[in-house]
Amino acid sequence: FNVEEGKWQGWMETVPPVKIDPRKPFSDLLVPTKESISSSFMIDHICTQLKHVLCVGPTGTGKTVTIKQKLMNDMDSSVYNPVFLMFSAQTSANQTQDIIDSKMDKRRKGVYG
Repeated sequence: FNVEEGKWQGWMETVPPVKIDPRKPFSDLLVPTKESISSSFMIDHICTQLKHVLCVGPTGTGKTVTIKQKLMNDMDSSVYNPVFLMFSAQTSANQTQDIIDSKMDKRRKGVYG
């Protein structure tokens, strides 16, 4: 919603035109779409309310790319410390817990942060 004009506007109107650096590898290019822009906006809004975010959807819709872009480039690194976990059919609950525990600081017995 555009407050100054008092009317709705499309997601694509909320971002500047994309300038592609010709020296950048093709695999590093991220071209915003209305879906990625709206997802990014919602993640921002939910995080500022200090709520948890769960992104769901079909394979190949850009969930991981949008979240990584947000965490690595747009979020305050002094507040957010991203940890990426890769799961497979063989990943156990104990392995997951060990990975998470290894990323935490033990403050005292039973208290991590």
